[in-house]
Amino acid sequence: MERILQCECGFVAHGESEDELTVEIRRHASDVHRMTLSRAEALRLASRAEGSSRHRLPDRKEEQ
Repeated sequence: MERILQCECGFVAHGESEDELTVEIRRHASDVHRMTLSRAEALRLASRAEGSSRHRLPDRKEEQ
């Protein structure tokens, strides 16, 4: 079953597996948002996004 996460910036990550989805999420976070996410952080984002059509990447400034 395809898993999808849509970032608030408009990017949509697709993956047929958890591994594929986390790779896409981590690549996007790094390339576009200059964020380094662990696999566990990417999985948490994907888990929170299930049942929701949109989920944004967390703003690192908000975490401070």
